[in-house]
Amino acid sequence: MQSQMGAVEPLAIPSASGSSTGRRLRKAFRLVRGYPLGALGLAVVLLMFLVAIFAPLIATHPVDQGSGDAILLPPSGEHFFGTDEYGRDVFSRVVYGARVSLYIGFGSVAVGMVAALLLGMISAYAGGFVDTVFQRFIDAAMAFPPLVFLLVLASVFGSGVWQLILALGILGAFRNTRVIRAAVLSVASTQYVEAARVLGASNTRILLRHVLPNIFGPTMVVATVWLGVAIISESSLSYLGLGIQPPTPSWGRMLSDLRPFMLQVPAVVMFPGIAIAVTVFAFNVLGDALRDILDPRMRGAR
Repeated sequence: MQSQMGAVEPLAIPSASGSSTGRRLRKAFRLVRGYPLGALGLAVVLLMFLVAIFAPLIATHPVDQGSGDAILLPPSGEHFFGTDEYGRDVFSRVVYGARVSLYIGFGSVAVGMVAALLLGMISAYAGGFVDTVFQRFIDAAMAFPPLVFLLVLASVFGSGVWQLILALGILGAFRNTRVIRAAVLSVASTQYVEAARVLGASNTRILLRHVLPNIFGPTMVVATVWLGVAIISESSLSYLGLGIQPPTPSWGRMLSDLRPFMLQVPAVVMFPGIAIAVTVFAFNVLGDALRDILDPRMRGAR
């Protein structure tokens, strides 16, 4: 009987790893196709990370050493972005400026988002008098224009890297607390939080186990967008002379130093400004894409 039917061939079982890899690739392709600007922003951000990490390998000249024979040269094969008023290579300084901008940007966002999470969760969950006091204090702080607020903080703290991180973090905390508070209020009114409260869960447990994981989406969106704001704010302070001080390369400081030579070597002046614009644009479009991806209502609208 078995000989008449012939040999039974084993069933081909697809590889689990291969199918999972294919699903991931298809999902990534759908995300890129659905959010092309977000994918472009992510690519630019990753490129900036690589430039910042490998700055010593990418830079073609020392950033703090110039040559008297190479002052204000236009872009060329030896100096890709030209040279500044001290004969320093602008390309190398722009490359190292990416490291400074990302370091300050991520540091200030970390400080600001931790403070905004604490203030927002306490204000929303405590309610009553505590919420009123917090919100009126935030109203008073937000009454000042952001740049004026930063100028005051920078003049108080100083112009070092950690001082700038602290100043930008305080500004970010005040500006983002309202968003976190609104997200906490939305989650705190859900039935599973009410059920946890009825079952006797403490306020700390509810905040850490139920509220905090469910406000991850809005928090990530705010943090990504605020990275662009922090970078352009640091550049503004450096442009005004209250940010990173020489000889440390900073995009804003480079713009300020090269501004008097704009008519003489316009191509050289453009490159620090282009670096600021491209980086801020990348973080903004990445934040918009994350908002659409993490918000189910936005996904359903597409």
